[in-house]
Amino acid sequence: MTEVKIRPIKVWDEFKKVRAKYYKDISEAKEKGGLLWSGSGWSLANIPSGLGDDVYFLYGEPYAATLAWFKDYAAESQEYMDQIGVARDACSYLRVYWSSALRGTFILTDGTVVKYPEPNFYWTVHICDSHAKWYQHIAVRRGVPMKALDVCVGPGNQLNEKKIRYVVNQLHDSIKWMEKVTGREYSDELLIKRTYQALEYMCRWSRIVNYNKSVPAPIEEKSLFSFYTVFEGPWDKLEKEIQERVKKGLGALEGVEERGRILGDMQPPWPVLTEFYRYMEYKYGVNPIGSLYIYAIAGAWKALDEKGNFVWEPVKFEELLEKYELTNRDEALRATAETFLRHHGMWQTFYDSSFKRKAVLSMTEEWKADGMLLFMNRGCEGLAISQLDYYHALREKGFPVATWEGNFADPRDLDIPKIHHTIDTFMARLGINPLDSES
Repeated sequence: MTEVKIRPIKVWDEFKKVRAKYYKDISEAKEKGGLLWSGSGWSLANIPSGLGDDVYFLYGEPYAATLAWFKDYAAESQEYMDQIGVARDACSYLRVYWSSALRGTFILTDGTVVKYPEPNFYWTVHICDSHAKWYQHIAVRRGVPMKALDVCVGPGNQLNEKKIRYVVNQLHDSIKWMEKVTGREYSDELLIKRTYQALEYMCRWSRIVNYNKSVPAPIEEKSLFSFYTVFEGPWDKLEKEIQERVKKGLGALEGVEERGRILGDMQPPWPVLTEFYRYMEYKYGVNPIGSLYIYAIAGAWKALDEKGNFVWEPVKFEELLEKYELTNRDEALRATAETFLRHHGMWQTFYDSSFKRKAVLSMTEEWKADGMLLFMNRGCEGLAISQLDYYHALREKGFPVATWEGNFADPRDLDIPKIHHTIDTFMARLGINPLDSES
Protein backbone atom coordinates (compact mmCIF):
# COMPACT_ATOMS: atom_id res chain seq x y z
CA MET A 1 0.00 0.00 0.00
CA THR A 2 1.37 3.40 -1.02
CA GLU A 3 1.62 5.79 1.90
CA VAL A 4 1.41 9.44 0.93
CA LYS A 5 2.54 12.14 3.34
CA ILE A 6 2.74 15.90 3.14
CA ARG A 7 6.37 16.99 2.98
CA PRO A 8 6.91 18.84 6.29
CA ILE A 9 7.74 22.53 6.19
CA LYS A 10 10.63 23.34 8.50
CA VAL A 11 9.31 26.76 9.56
CA TRP A 12 5.77 25.50 10.14
CA ASP A 13 5.97 25.72 13.93
CA GLU A 14 7.45 29.22 13.78
CA PHE A 15 4.49 30.47 11.75
CA LYS A 16 2.06 28.75 14.13
CA LYS A 17 3.66 30.50 17.09
CA VAL A 18 3.52 33.89 15.35
CA ARG A 19 -0.17 33.46 14.54
CA ALA A 20 -1.02 32.21 18.04
CA LYS A 21 0.81 35.14 19.64
CA TYR A 22 -0.94 37.62 17.37
CA TYR A 23 -4.39 36.37 18.31
CA LYS A 24 -3.45 36.44 21.98
CA ASP A 25 -2.13 40.00 21.56
CA ILE A 26 -5.44 40.98 19.94
CA SER A 27 -7.37 39.59 22.91
CA GLU A 28 -5.19 41.55 25.37
CA ALA A 29 -4.42 44.69 23.33
CA LYS A 30 -6.72 47.13 25.09
CA GLU A 31 -5.98 45.73 28.54
CA LYS A 32 -2.33 46.59 27.93
CA GLY A 33 -3.09 50.11 26.70
CA GLY A 34 -2.85 49.32 22.99
CA LEU A 35 -5.27 50.04 20.17
CA LEU A 36 -7.41 47.49 18.37
CA TRP A 37 -9.29 48.03 15.15
CA SER A 38 -11.19 45.74 12.81
CA GLY A 39 -12.25 45.69 9.18
CA SER A 40 -11.95 43.69 6.00
CA GLY A 41 -8.72 41.79 5.42
CA TRP A 42 -8.13 44.05 2.40
CA SER A 43 -8.27 47.19 4.53
CA LEU A 44 -4.79 48.63 3.89
CA ALA A 45 -3.51 47.76 7.37
CA ASN A 46 -0.46 49.99 7.02
CA ILE A 47 -2.66 53.08 7.37
CA PRO A 48 -3.84 52.68 11.00
CA SER A 49 -0.31 51.52 11.90
CA GLY A 50 0.71 55.17 12.01
CA LEU A 51 -1.16 55.46 15.31
CA GLY A 52 1.59 53.58 17.15
CA ASP A 53 3.61 50.39 17.55
CA ASP A 54 0.89 48.96 19.80
CA VAL A 55 -1.86 48.91 17.14
CA TYR A 56 -3.48 45.55 16.38
CA PHE A 57 -5.82 44.59 13.54
CA LEU A 58 -8.59 42.01 13.81
CA TYR A 59 -8.91 40.93 10.17
CA GLY A 60 -12.55 40.22 9.43
CA GLU A 61 -12.29 37.44 6.86
CA PRO A 62 -9.21 35.62 8.24
CA TYR A 63 -10.74 35.70 11.72
CA ALA A 64 -14.01 34.36 10.32
CA ALA A 65 -12.03 31.58 8.63
CA THR A 66 -10.55 30.68 12.02
CA LEU A 67 -14.05 30.59 13.50
CA ALA A 68 -15.19 28.33 10.66
CA TRP A 69 -12.26 25.95 11.20
CA PHE A 70 -13.64 25.14 14.66
CA LYS A 71 -16.71 23.45 13.25
CA ASP A 72 -18.68 23.12 16.52
CA TYR A 73 -18.21 26.82 17.25
CA ALA A 74 -19.07 27.64 13.63
CA ALA A 75 -22.26 25.57 13.76
CA GLU A 76 -23.34 27.31 16.98
CA SER A 77 -22.59 30.68 15.37
CA GLN A 78 -24.63 29.90 12.28
CA GLU A 79 -27.53 28.64 14.38
CA TYR A 80 -27.45 31.87 16.38
CA MET A 81 -27.58 33.93 13.20
CA ASP A 82 -30.61 31.94 12.05
CA GLN A 83 -32.32 32.56 15.37
CA ILE A 84 -31.91 36.34 15.22
CA GLY A 85 -33.11 36.49 11.62
CA VAL A 86 -29.95 37.07 9.59
CA ALA A 87 -30.47 35.78 6.06
CA ARG A 88 -28.96 32.38 5.28
CA ASP A 89 -27.62 33.67 1.97
CA ALA A 90 -25.73 36.58 3.59
CA CYS A 91 -21.94 36.41 3.54
CA SER A 92 -21.06 33.43 5.72
CA TYR A 93 -17.90 35.14 6.98
CA LEU A 94 -20.07 38.06 8.07
CA ARG A 95 -22.45 35.71 9.88
CA VAL A 96 -19.83 33.96 12.02
CA TYR A 97 -18.04 37.27 12.72
CA TRP A 98 -21.29 38.93 13.83
CA SER A 99 -22.08 35.97 16.03
CA SER A 100 -18.68 36.23 17.71
CA ALA A 101 -19.13 39.95 18.38
CA LEU A 102 -22.79 39.84 19.40
CA ARG A 103 -22.30 36.86 21.70
CA GLY A 104 -19.19 38.50 23.14
CA THR A 105 -16.85 35.57 22.50
CA PHE A 106 -13.46 35.38 20.80
CA ILE A 107 -11.63 32.23 19.78
CA LEU A 108 -7.85 31.78 19.95
CA THR A 109 -5.89 29.58 17.57
CA ASP A 110 -5.91 26.64 20.01
CA GLY A 111 -9.70 26.78 20.31
CA THR A 112 -9.78 28.55 23.66
CA VAL A 113 -12.79 30.85 23.88
CA VAL A 114 -12.25 34.19 25.66
CA LYS A 115 -14.11 37.48 25.90
CA TYR A 116 -14.59 39.34 22.63
CA PRO A 117 -12.05 42.22 22.46
CA GLU A 118 -14.01 45.37 21.61
CA PRO A 119 -12.20 47.33 18.85
CA ASN A 120 -11.49 51.02 19.37
CA PHE A 121 -12.87 51.57 15.88
CA TYR A 122 -13.94 49.80 12.69
CA TRP A 123 -12.33 50.89 9.42
CA THR A 124 -12.79 48.99 6.17
CA VAL A 125 -12.44 49.19 2.44
CA HIS A 126 -15.58 48.51 0.46
CA ILE A 127 -15.27 46.49 -2.72
CA CYS A 128 -17.07 43.22 -1.97
CA ASP A 129 -20.84 43.63 -1.72
CA SER A 130 -21.13 43.40 2.07
CA HIS A 131 -17.93 45.02 3.34
CA ALA A 132 -19.21 48.38 4.54
CA LYS A 133 -22.53 47.04 5.88
CA TRP A 134 -20.68 44.24 7.69
CA TYR A 135 -18.84 46.70 9.94
CA GLN A 136 -21.46 49.44 9.96
CA HIS A 137 -24.04 47.10 11.49
CA ILE A 138 -21.76 45.67 14.15
CA ALA A 139 -20.37 49.13 14.97
CA VAL A 140 -23.90 50.47 15.54
CA ARG A 141 -24.83 47.44 17.63
CA ARG A 142 -21.64 47.71 19.72
CA GLY A 143 -21.54 51.52 19.89
CA VAL A 144 -18.10 51.80 18.25
CA PRO A 145 -16.92 54.42 15.69
CA MET A 146 -16.85 53.22 12.08
CA LYS A 147 -15.68 54.54 8.71
CA ALA A 148 -15.63 52.92 5.25
CA LEU A 149 -13.32 53.55 2.31
CA ASP A 150 -14.68 53.42 -1.24
CA VAL A 151 -12.08 51.84 -3.52
CA CYS A 152 -14.43 50.94 -6.38
CA VAL A 153 -12.84 53.16 -9.02
CA GLY A 154 -12.49 50.60 -11.80
CA PRO A 155 -9.88 48.10 -12.99
CA GLY A 156 -6.16 48.74 -12.81
CA ASN A 157 -5.67 49.08 -16.55
CA GLN A 158 -8.06 52.05 -16.58
CA LEU A 159 -6.57 54.00 -13.70
CA ASN A 160 -5.97 57.72 -14.03
CA GLU A 161 -4.89 60.50 -11.70
CA LYS A 162 -8.44 61.44 -10.73
CA LYS A 163 -9.26 57.90 -9.62
CA ILE A 164 -6.05 57.53 -7.63
CA ARG A 165 -6.52 60.89 -5.90
CA TYR A 166 -10.10 59.93 -5.03
CA VAL A 167 -8.79 57.06 -2.89
CA VAL A 168 -5.75 58.96 -1.59
CA ASN A 169 -7.95 61.83 -0.38
CA GLN A 170 -10.13 59.35 1.48
CA LEU A 171 -7.01 57.99 3.17
CA HIS A 172 -6.03 61.49 4.28
CA ASP A 173 -9.55 61.98 5.69
CA SER A 174 -9.37 58.59 7.40
CA ILE A 175 -6.16 59.48 9.21
CA LYS A 176 -7.71 62.67 10.58
CA TRP A 177 -10.75 60.65 11.66
CA MET A 178 -8.54 58.04 13.38
CA GLU A 179 -6.71 60.76 15.29
CA LYS A 180 -10.05 62.17 16.40
CA VAL A 181 -11.64 58.91 17.58
CA THR A 182 -8.49 57.61 19.33
CA GLY A 183 -7.01 60.83 20.68
CA ARG A 184 -3.61 59.80 19.34
CA GLU A 185 -1.14 61.74 17.20
CA TYR A 186 -0.36 60.11 13.88
CA SER A 187 3.23 59.22 12.94
CA ASP A 188 4.16 59.58 9.27
CA GLU A 189 7.46 57.83 10.02
CA LEU A 190 5.60 54.73 11.16
CA LEU A 191 3.27 54.94 8.15
CA ILE A 192 6.22 54.97 5.75
CA LYS A 193 7.86 52.02 7.53
CA ARG A 194 4.66 49.96 7.45
CA THR A 195 3.97 50.90 3.84
CA TYR A 196 7.32 49.47 2.75
CA GLN A 197 6.51 46.30 4.71
CA ALA A 198 3.03 46.01 3.17
CA LEU A 199 4.31 46.40 -0.39
CA GLU A 200 7.12 43.91 0.23
CA TYR A 201 4.62 41.40 1.64
CA MET A 202 2.38 41.67 -1.45
CA CYS A 203 5.33 41.11 -3.77
CA ARG A 204 6.62 38.21 -1.70
CA TRP A 205 3.25 36.46 -1.63
CA SER A 206 2.96 36.49 -5.42
CA ARG A 207 6.50 35.05 -5.60
CA ILE A 208 5.65 32.32 -3.07
CA VAL A 209 2.62 31.03 -4.98
CA ASN A 210 4.40 31.53 -8.30
CA TYR A 211 6.83 28.75 -7.36
CA ASN A 212 3.92 26.32 -7.70
CA LYS A 213 4.20 26.71 -11.46
CA SER A 214 7.08 24.25 -11.08
CA VAL A 215 6.48 20.54 -11.62
CA PRO A 216 6.21 19.04 -9.10
CA ALA A 217 4.67 21.91 -7.14
CA PRO A 218 6.67 22.50 -3.93
CA ILE A 219 3.73 23.29 -1.66
CA GLU A 220 0.05 22.31 -1.56
CA GLU A 221 -2.86 24.68 -1.06
CA LYS A 222 -3.86 23.68 2.46
CA SER A 223 -0.41 24.68 3.70
CA LEU A 224 -0.57 27.97 1.81
CA PHE A 225 -3.66 28.89 3.82
CA SER A 226 -1.60 28.63 7.00
CA PHE A 227 0.71 31.41 5.86
CA TYR A 228 -1.21 33.95 3.82
CA THR A 229 -2.21 36.43 6.54
CA VAL A 230 0.85 36.16 8.79
CA PHE A 231 2.53 39.44 7.89
CA GLU A 232 5.54 39.32 10.19
CA GLY A 233 6.47 35.64 10.07
CA PRO A 234 9.81 34.05 9.06
CA TRP A 235 9.18 34.72 5.37
CA ASP A 236 12.82 34.64 4.29
CA LYS A 237 13.21 31.14 5.71
CA LEU A 238 9.99 29.93 4.07
CA GLU A 239 10.91 31.31 0.66
CA LYS A 240 14.40 29.81 0.82
CA GLU A 241 12.91 26.44 1.75
CA ILE A 242 10.50 26.55 -1.19
CA GLN A 243 13.28 27.65 -3.55
CA GLU A 244 15.38 24.72 -2.37
CA ARG A 245 12.51 22.32 -3.07
CA VAL A 246 12.15 23.66 -6.61
CA LYS A 247 15.89 23.40 -7.18
CA LYS A 248 15.94 19.77 -6.01
CA GLY A 249 12.68 18.83 -7.74
CA LEU A 250 10.93 18.07 -4.45
CA GLY A 251 7.14 18.25 -4.50
CA ALA A 252 4.66 18.83 -1.69
CA LEU A 253 3.86 15.11 -1.51
CA GLU A 254 6.16 12.41 -0.15
CA GLY A 255 5.87 8.75 -1.05
CA VAL A 256 4.53 9.31 -4.54
CA GLU A 257 5.28 11.35 -7.62
CA GLU A 258 2.79 14.10 -8.38
CA ARG A 259 0.04 12.27 -10.30
CA GLY A 260 -2.11 15.28 -11.05
CA ARG A 261 -2.36 19.04 -10.50
CA ILE A 262 -5.75 20.33 -9.41
CA LEU A 263 -6.83 23.97 -9.16
CA GLY A 264 -9.74 25.54 -7.29
CA ASP A 265 -11.37 28.93 -7.64
CA MET A 266 -12.91 29.99 -4.32
CA GLN A 267 -12.14 30.02 -0.62
CA PRO A 268 -11.71 26.52 0.82
CA PRO A 269 -14.32 24.69 2.92
CA TRP A 270 -12.79 25.72 6.26
CA PRO A 271 -14.71 23.31 8.53
CA VAL A 272 -13.59 20.31 6.47
CA LEU A 273 -10.16 21.37 5.19
CA THR A 274 -8.51 18.07 6.08
CA GLU A 275 -11.33 15.93 4.70
CA PHE A 276 -11.24 17.89 1.42
CA TYR A 277 -7.54 18.26 0.65
CA ARG A 278 -6.08 15.14 2.23
CA TYR A 279 -8.65 12.95 0.48
CA MET A 280 -7.27 13.96 -2.91
CA GLU A 281 -3.67 13.76 -1.80
CA TYR A 282 -3.74 10.49 0.12
CA LYS A 283 -6.15 8.52 -2.06
CA TYR A 284 -4.99 9.68 -5.49
CA GLY A 285 -1.56 11.24 -5.05
CA VAL A 286 -2.70 14.45 -6.73
CA ASN A 287 -1.59 17.87 -5.59
CA PRO A 288 -4.16 20.67 -5.06
CA ILE A 289 -1.70 23.31 -6.18
CA GLY A 290 -3.78 26.41 -5.49
CA SER A 291 -6.72 28.49 -6.65
CA LEU A 292 -7.72 31.83 -8.02
CA TYR A 293 -8.45 32.83 -4.43
CA ILE A 294 -5.11 31.91 -2.85
CA TYR A 295 -3.10 33.32 -5.76
CA ALA A 296 -4.94 36.62 -6.13
CA ILE A 297 -6.08 37.37 -2.58
CA ALA A 298 -2.88 38.96 -1.30
CA GLY A 299 -0.23 39.15 -4.00
CA ALA A 300 0.92 41.95 -6.29
CA TRP A 301 0.59 40.91 -9.94
CA LYS A 302 1.10 42.66 -13.25
CA ALA A 303 -2.62 41.87 -13.56
CA LEU A 304 -4.56 43.57 -16.36
CA ASP A 305 -2.73 44.71 -19.48
CA GLU A 306 -4.06 47.27 -21.96
CA LYS A 307 -6.19 44.65 -23.71
CA GLY A 308 -7.75 43.37 -20.50
CA ASN A 309 -5.71 40.17 -20.39
CA PHE A 310 -4.66 38.97 -16.96
CA VAL A 311 -0.89 38.69 -16.59
CA TRP A 312 0.17 36.25 -13.85
CA GLU A 313 3.61 37.80 -13.39
CA PRO A 314 4.66 38.88 -9.88
CA VAL A 315 5.44 42.54 -9.37
CA LYS A 316 9.02 42.96 -8.15
CA PHE A 317 9.47 44.91 -4.93
CA GLU A 318 12.46 46.62 -6.54
CA GLU A 319 10.15 48.00 -9.24
CA LEU A 320 7.93 49.59 -6.59
CA LEU A 321 10.96 51.07 -4.82
CA GLU A 322 12.01 52.70 -8.08
CA LYS A 323 8.52 54.00 -8.76
CA TYR A 324 7.72 55.39 -5.31
CA GLU A 325 9.93 57.53 -3.11
CA LEU A 326 8.28 57.54 0.29
CA THR A 327 9.36 60.69 2.10
CA ASN A 328 6.02 62.01 3.37
CA ARG A 329 2.43 61.04 4.13
CA ASP A 330 0.98 61.75 0.72
CA GLU A 331 3.63 59.72 -1.09
CA ALA A 332 3.03 56.73 1.21
CA LEU A 333 -0.74 56.96 0.73
CA ARG A 334 -0.39 57.21 -3.04
CA ALA A 335 1.93 54.21 -3.20
CA THR A 336 -0.55 52.23 -1.13
CA ALA A 337 -3.59 53.23 -3.16
CA GLU A 338 -2.06 52.79 -6.60
CA THR A 339 -0.42 49.45 -5.81
CA PHE A 340 -3.66 47.97 -4.54
CA LEU A 341 -5.79 49.48 -7.31
CA ARG A 342 -3.43 48.42 -10.08
CA HIS A 343 -1.87 45.18 -8.86
CA HIS A 344 -4.22 43.49 -6.37
CA GLY A 345 -5.32 40.45 -8.34
CA MET A 346 -8.71 39.83 -6.77
CA TRP A 347 -9.81 43.47 -6.89
CA GLN A 348 -9.61 43.41 -10.69
CA THR A 349 -12.10 40.57 -10.99
CA PHE A 350 -15.01 42.55 -9.49
CA TYR A 351 -15.37 44.89 -12.46
CA ASP A 352 -15.97 42.74 -15.53
CA SER A 353 -16.67 39.06 -15.97
CA SER A 354 -14.20 38.95 -18.85
CA PHE A 355 -11.34 39.86 -16.48
CA LYS A 356 -12.09 36.95 -14.19
CA ARG A 357 -12.64 34.59 -17.09
CA LYS A 358 -9.29 35.50 -18.60
CA ALA A 359 -7.57 35.22 -15.21
CA VAL A 360 -8.92 31.69 -14.71
CA LEU A 361 -8.16 30.53 -18.25
CA SER A 362 -4.58 31.79 -18.14
CA MET A 363 -4.13 30.41 -14.61
CA THR A 364 -4.83 26.87 -15.81
CA GLU A 365 -2.02 27.24 -18.36
CA GLU A 366 0.48 29.09 -16.18
CA TRP A 367 0.25 26.55 -13.35
CA LYS A 368 0.10 23.57 -15.76
CA ALA A 369 -3.10 22.25 -14.18
CA ASP A 370 -4.83 19.02 -15.14
CA GLY A 371 -8.28 20.06 -13.93
CA MET A 372 -10.30 22.39 -11.74
CA LEU A 373 -12.75 21.72 -8.92
CA LEU A 374 -15.07 24.72 -9.06
CA PHE A 375 -16.68 25.46 -5.67
CA MET A 376 -20.24 26.76 -5.96
CA ASN A 377 -19.93 28.49 -2.61
CA ARG A 378 -23.29 29.57 -1.20
CA GLY A 379 -21.53 31.56 1.52
CA CYS A 380 -19.82 34.18 -0.68
CA GLU A 381 -21.78 36.30 -3.12
CA GLY A 382 -18.84 38.53 -3.99
CA LEU A 383 -16.46 35.89 -5.30
CA ALA A 384 -19.29 33.92 -6.91
CA ILE A 385 -19.47 36.65 -9.54
CA SER A 386 -18.76 35.22 -13.01
CA GLN A 387 -18.42 31.60 -11.86
CA LEU A 388 -20.70 30.15 -14.50
CA ASP A 389 -19.10 32.37 -17.11
CA TYR A 390 -15.63 30.92 -16.59
CA TYR A 391 -17.10 27.44 -16.02
CA HIS A 392 -18.51 27.48 -19.56
CA ALA A 393 -15.31 29.05 -20.91
CA LEU A 394 -13.27 26.19 -19.43
CA ARG A 395 -15.61 23.62 -20.95
CA GLU A 396 -15.46 25.31 -24.34
CA LYS A 397 -11.68 25.19 -24.12
CA GLY A 398 -11.86 21.46 -23.38
CA PHE A 399 -10.34 21.88 -19.95
CA PRO A 400 -11.61 19.35 -17.35
CA VAL A 401 -13.78 21.02 -14.71
CA ALA A 402 -16.22 19.74 -12.10
CA THR A 403 -18.49 21.63 -9.73
CA TRP A 404 -19.40 20.96 -6.13
CA GLU A 405 -21.65 22.89 -3.74
CA GLY A 406 -21.57 23.96 -0.12
CA ASN A 407 -20.88 26.83 2.24
CA PHE A 408 -17.29 27.57 3.16
CA ALA A 409 -18.04 28.71 6.73
CA ASP A 410 -21.11 26.66 7.62
CA PRO A 411 -20.40 23.02 8.53
CA ARG A 412 -24.13 22.26 8.30
CA ASP A 413 -23.89 22.83 4.57
CA LEU A 414 -20.86 20.68 3.77
CA ASP A 415 -21.69 17.09 2.82
CA ILE A 416 -18.39 15.19 3.06
CA PRO A 417 -19.54 11.94 1.38
CA LYS A 418 -20.98 13.97 -1.50
CA ILE A 419 -17.76 16.00 -1.82
CA HIS A 420 -15.72 12.80 -1.88
CA HIS A 421 -18.04 11.32 -4.51
CA THR A 422 -17.47 14.40 -6.71
CA ILE A 423 -13.70 14.03 -6.31
CA ASP A 424 -13.86 10.30 -7.11
CA THR A 425 -15.92 10.92 -10.23
CA PHE A 426 -13.63 13.73 -11.37
CA MET A 427 -10.49 11.65 -10.86
CA ALA A 428 -12.07 8.89 -12.98
CA ARG A 429 -12.70 11.44 -15.74
CA LEU A 430 -9.04 12.46 -15.57
CA GLY A 431 -7.94 8.83 -15.75
CA ILE A 432 -6.35 8.94 -12.30
CA ASN A 433 -7.01 5.74 -10.37
CA PRO A 434 -6.79 5.40 -6.58
CA LEU A 435 -3.28 4.54 -5.44
CA ASP A 436 -4.49 1.33 -3.74
CA SER A 437 -5.83 -0.01 -7.03
CA GLU A 438 -2.38 0.24 -8.59
CA SER A 439 -0.31 -1.12 -5.70
